[in-house]
Order: sequence, then structure tokens, then C-alpha cells
Amino acid sequence: FYWEYYRFERYDTYFYLDGKKLARYTSKVIDEELKKLEDFFSHSLERRIIFLIYNKQSEFKQSNIGLVSGNEETNIGGTAKIIRNKVFIFYEGDHQKFVTQIRAAIAEAIMIELIYGGSFRQKVSSSTMINLPDWYYKGLISYISENWNLDIENKVKDALESGKLEKFYHLADDESVYAGHAIWNFVALNYGAAVIPNILYLTRVNKSVESGFLYVLGTDIKSLTPLWI
Repeated sequence: FYWEYYRFERYDTYFYLDGKKLARYTSKVIDEELKKLEDFFSHSLERRIIFLIYNKQSEFKQSNIGLVSGNEETNIGGTAKIIRNKVFIFYEGDHQKFVTQIRAAIAEAIMIELIYGGSFRQKVSSSTMINLPDWYYKGLISYISENWNLDIENKVKDALESGKLEKFYHLADDESVYAGHAIWNFVALNYGAAVIPNILYLTRVNKSVESGFLYVLGTDIKSLTPLWI
């Protein structure tokens, strides 16, 4: 693709043929969501973000981004892809889904800085790496990017009825995302959403998911599980 771009103070939006209108809309959404999410996390991104916008998912899949090694991080659902300070997003014909995708990408970029320090995910030694389970990491991105809705509720109910939620630590893929979304939603409803950045901070400091919950909420994950279920 032949790329053009708009440059703003803290981010760039790249687009190609027939993508100018979408890029303008994307820029407006980024401007609004970046402020909201930085306020939520009480953290300002240190580094400029580069958004590369594909007009449709099929063109995103055709690009060489699809050839990136499996070690690169992606966000929930395998939609937007983040590589260092570059965010690759695509339009699916649904503005609300597109906004959710942008919000998720910004949330993940902020979380990477909060949890791993520095500017976006870096190669760090195994002794300093925090191993975050999918329900924690992807579930939180899901909670922040999308409000609780009937679709999520039905999927959580299905997992609950099948008994899978009682062993949510071992869930993978979409099931871990919905379980995590439910956990973070429970935390926000019962303790206030303002505690979430504190949990993230103490998770990072102690390099332990358990410590983050224990120090902030006064209870560990094991004790919390029957309550939110």
C-alpha cells in the first residue's frame, strides 16, 4: 500500500487509497479515548503511537503484518496488533466495533507501559518478566474497551453452567477473555473502578498477580472466586 499520514502531537494516523475519511474519524476517536484512558490508568504514555489503518480486514490479512512471528503480542480477539509503538487496526463496517478496537489498542499500550515499564513491550530477562494469565491481561483489556452487554453475559453464563469458570486459571482463548471481563467487572462494581490501576501497579511492583489483589482488595484470587461466581 502507498501510505499517507496525519501527524498530531502524540500520535500519527496512517492511511492509504480511499482511507482518508476513515483516518480522520480514527484520529477523532483516538484523541477522545487517549485522554479518557490515561485518566483512568493515571498514566500518560511516554511514547508516540503510530496507528496504521486498513480499510477492511481482508486487506489487513493480506499485508505482511500477517507474517510476523508468533512471539509478537496481539490484543483481545486477535483484532488489532501492537508491535512496539505501532498499532495495526482495520475497519469491519461497524463503527462501534471499530471504536472498541481502537479503545482496546490504546488500553493495551498503556498497560504495557504500566506493567513492563519503559516504552512499550521490550525484550527483558525472564527474571523480570511478569507472567500474566489471559484472564487478567486480555480480560482487563476487554473490560476497559467494551461495556458489559448481553453477548458477554450469555457467554459468561454458558461458561458458568459448564463449570469452566471455577477453573478460570486454565481457560484459553475467548473463554479466558470473557471470564476475565467478568472478574474485572465484579471488582469495579464492588470495590470501585479506581482500584484497578492500583492492582496493576502492585502487580508490577511485586511481580505477582496474587499480590496485586491481596494488597489492594484485602483478599486473594482464591477467596474472590466464589464471590464473583
